[in-house]
Parts: sequence; structure tokens; C-alpha cells
Amino acid sequence: GAAPLARAINRQYTDGQMTGTVNWSLEWSAYAGLPFEGDGVLLANEPWSGHYVVGPSVWAVAQTTQFTQPGWRYLDGGSTRIDGGSVVSLRAPSTPDWTSVAETLDATAPQQVTFAVSGGLSTGDVHVWATDLSSKNPADWFVRQPDVQPSGGRFTATLQPGRVYTFTTTDGAGKGTAVSPPATPWKLPYHDNFDTYPVDSSPRYVSDLGSTFATAPCPGRPGQCLRSVVSQQPVQWNSLDNRPLTVVGDPANWHDYQVGLDARLEQSGTVDLGGRVVNGVSGYHLIVHSPGDWTLAKVSPSGTSTPLASGHTSFAVGAWHRLSLTMRTLEVTASIDGHPLATVSDQTYDTGQVSLGGSAWQNVDLDNLVVTPVHDVAAKLTLSGVPPVYLGSAGDTVDVSAQVADPGPSEAADVTLGIDGPNGWTIIPTVAGPTTLRPGQAGTWHWTVTAPAGTAPGRYPATLTLRYKSAGEQGELTRDLPVLLGIVPHQGMTATADSAQSGYEPANAIDDDPTTMWHSQWSPFQPLPHEITLDLGASYDVSGVLYQPRNDNNDHGIITSYTISVSPDGHDFTQVAAGDWPDSPAQKTATFAVHTARYVRLQALAGGAGYASAAEINILGTPAGGSS
Repeated sequence: GAAPLARAINRQYTDGQMTGTVNWSLEWSAYAGLPFEGDGVLLANEPWSGHYVVGPSVWAVAQTTQFTQPGWRYLDGGSTRIDGGSVVSLRAPSTPDWTSVAETLDATAPQQVTFAVSGGLSTGDVHVWATDLSSKNPADWFVRQPDVQPSGGRFTATLQPGRVYTFTTTDGAGKGTAVSPPATPWKLPYHDNFDTYPVDSSPRYVSDLGSTFATAPCPGRPGQCLRSVVSQQPVQWNSLDNRPLTVVGDPANWHDYQVGLDARLEQSGTVDLGGRVVNGVSGYHLIVHSPGDWTLAKVSPSGTSTPLASGHTSFAVGAWHRLSLTMRTLEVTASIDGHPLATVSDQTYDTGQVSLGGSAWQNVDLDNLVVTPVHDVAAKLTLSGVPPVYLGSAGDTVDVSAQVADPGPSEAADVTLGIDGPNGWTIIPTVAGPTTLRPGQAGTWHWTVTAPAGTAPGRYPATLTLRYKSAGEQGELTRDLPVLLGIVPHQGMTATADSAQSGYEPANAIDDDPTTMWHSQWSPFQPLPHEITLDLGASYDVSGVLYQPRNDNNDHGIITSYTISVSPDGHDFTQVAAGDWPDSPAQKTATFAVHTARYVRLQALAGGAGYASAAEINILGTPAGGSS
């Protein structure tokens, strides 16, 4: 980001006497959704439209680079830390020009800084430029300020928090006048036979994630192909992409389409054709092994593969075969050599790119990539109004409801909605919604759910399954339905923490969504211990904490040593538990004697990579005194 970049450029000198900065990358031109998205000074990742974004990082760098040149020298007498920031000063090698760059990116209040110019440097008018990195308005970035006239070589400036300032005697700085082309969707069809490129080059639009894919003469046919050319394990940097893999397409605007590809294995191995892929991994994949075992799978962003269909067909090594995936609103169809293998109903992914891959680390030849739009009119029903199910104790009964709506454009028939609950629980339908939904129509279903006597407090799995037909397609949508027994509801609960990275706020730990998380601050880094405090909204008789770590193949912040404290008022806390948890993504439990409390605090003493994080935190408890 812009602020860490500006902070580093200055403080690398004040703190470490470093005079150069290498930033990766200057221009981010990888597709959206890929690892390290946006880690560049300039964003330009729509090659089909030419759209680019000049964001605040460009101007954070310009505060230094437009006013200095290679060969300028840092001046220790004008380089120092200030409250919440730093100042560095440099002079030209053969003229009296000088530049000072001040940053106040950790400051909390305005402050005055006095400059005293000497040593033969220019004491003339000083030009001032500023960037407000606390603002998202481009009009506040790299703005010319009123000049300063030093008196006797001295002047004083008031520096506001969250900004970068440049004081300079140089001229010629400014913003360019170029205007980016507008961002536009990449319209289908798209095709490439790879014949128009030089041999051993990278085709336009194709982005390699694992291995290197380059053009090469096609074996057994005229023209050129795309070939994975790395034949041995390279240095591994990302476990998800540790195989030959490349992607192409518009990750945000390719919806219903068919992708076809000729593929040839040079030896026994695997070909992988993916559709609706967002991060190079997720989406639908047709995976074919020589001599012919195939799987149509759904792959999660973390790399977990769920088979949807499988079988066997002819797929000889050394021969060319045509693979195809057709993705409609509700269904996915896989074919090989023009013969349909399977059609499955799945709505997990509705947008994404094409991915091409093979087994590690063997050559695979690819040719005649064609992506064509599929014009579909099936309705994709929505399922809403499904909060987690809370029961106070074993034997209790609660009403559960859910709503299904048809947004159009077609009618949905044979609509059913059911709950598959925890083993031994009683689930009775009480109100059934309509079996047919017209565009714009909605229906509501109700059930009663009863926990069997003797069931221990905890989080139990249940699943809602919606089935229907529309425009000749079979739709099926499943959703996890958390059932919480003897756990304090997150509704009405609030969370605070002593440290949180922007975008990873404490509220994420109580939102009933394990894909979000609270994470302690890493930019700038704030070392452990850290704590997150839950205000339950009322007094409860609490007896334990269920801690769900992040589950995204990253151990940063998984808490391994902890304390738990409770309080009736949020001021006076009593420690009730302490211990160690294994470094794994499995849910952790800590129990303790019953205490009446409104506030529960989890303190992380140790965690993965020195951070603290939590995907979900649940509190074991019932309303104090048996009432809410």
C-alpha cells in the first residue's frame, strides 16, 4: 500500500542508512484474484481494454522521485525521526538544490518542524507538495502547496498527520495529463491457436502460475501449440500452484460459457481444464488421467477438491483429444472428443476464468483454445433469511425459517427445500413454501428443531438443500446451517481488540462466517500479546470458549498459547483459563467453571508467525438466572 511504501522509503534511511528501494512490483498486471493481488505501484490488469489505475502509491513514490535523481546524497543533518514519522533531506551533486521529504504516517496530531538551510545550499523560495494518504480522493494526492520564503535560511512548517510532504528548490514536478481507457468487460468469443507468435514465446493474455507455458511446434500436426516446458520441480513458493498451471480470461465478467481445448500428453500423466476459475485454483475442473480415468470436480479457493462425477473413457498417450466444459446457470457439462461425460447441478461458482494445467512435472501440449458464450435463461433461485439456529439447552425446541426467491428470468418448478440436521435431532416441517415460483415471487418454509435430551453444548452441523427445475436444467443449492446448543448468540454481541489490521476487524470473529477473520495488525507490525474482547450484550452464565482458527492454508495468527478472562462490567477481569492449543486449523475448546459475566476476553500469548487471528469465536453459556 501507499502508506507503508512512503514510510519505508524515508525510514530505511533514518533507521538503517539505506539509500535505495526495490519495490515489487512497479506495475501490477496480473489478473484480479491471483495471489498478491494489487501489489504494485501502478495497476494495469485489463489487457483487453487497456484500463489502468494510477493510485496513491504512485504519488507516494513521486514525493521522492520527482524531486531527486540518482547521484543526490542524503544529508544526515537533515534526516531524522519525528513524532509519528520521519524527515530525510538530500542535495544535488553539482548545484545548490536540495529536497526534504517528510512523512507523518503514524502521527496522531499536527506538529511543527523547523528547517535551517546552510552549507552552501539554496536559501531561495521553497516549493511544497503534499499527498494526504488518509484520503481516498485523488484530488488530495500530489498537490502543489503555497511556496515558502525562508528567512535567514530558516522556515517552520506545520505537518498534518497521515501525509507525505516534499520541500524542494527544484522545479518541473507535476502530474501527467494521460487518461486511462475505461474499464470494460472482456466480451466473448475468444480463441487462440497459438500460430501467430514466435516459437518459445508467451501468448497474449495467458498468465502462468505454475511452470512456464510457451509456444512450440505441434507434435503430430501442423502449426504451433502451447506447451508446459518445465520438466522438474522448481523452487516452490505457493503450494496451491505447485504444478503446471496457466490462466486466461476475465475473472469478473465471464459467466455462462463453453471452453474447448485440444490436449496431448507426451507421456503418462494428467490434463486439467478448468472453468469459472477465480484465483487460478477454484472453479470446475475436468481432470483426465491417461489412459482414461476422468473426474469432474469442484475445487475450493484453498485447493480442496470435491468430485461431482467420474468415469472412464479412451485417452491415449501421444494422441490429440478435445476437452470441453460447458457452464450454464445451473449445470456444468464435461465432454471429451465430442462425447458428453456428465452433466451435474452445481451453483457454487458462476463467474471466472479458464485454467489450463497438467501433472507435475511433465510436458503437455495444448492447442485450439476456444471460449464461446452460452446464452442461458434458467432462473437461479436465491436462499435467504437463514440465521444460525440457537437453542439454550438440550430438550429445547426452536422455529427455523428460510425464504426462497426467483429473481427471473424464468419460472422455477418442482421447488423443494429441506433440512438435514444433526444425528438424533428432531426436525419437523411446519410450513411448506410453493412448489412453483414465478419471476419475482418468493416463498417461505418453516420447521421446528428439537435438541435431544442429554446433548452436550456445542456447534452442530446441519444443511439446507434447495432443489428445483428451470428452463430444462436441474438446480440444486446447499447451504451450511450452523446449529448452536448452549452457545451465546452472536446477534447482539460486539467485539473489540487491542490490535486489528484494516479489513480484518474484530467483528469478523462473531459474524458466523468462517471465511472472514479478525487479525492483529501486521502493517506496521504489532507484536504479541494481543486480545479480543466480546461484549455478550447481556449477562450469561459462561463456561467455555470455542475458538475456530483461520482455515485457508495459512497458519499466521493461529493462537497456540492463551488466557481467558471474564468480567461483569468490562473493567474488572478475572482470569478463568489458560493453556496451549496445537498449531492446526481445527476448532479449539477451553472450558472452565461457570461464571456470570457479560464480557469474555481471549488473550493470545503466542501465535503463528507472531500474530493473532480468529475466524470465529463462540462462548458456551446460557442466560444468567435462566432469563434473557
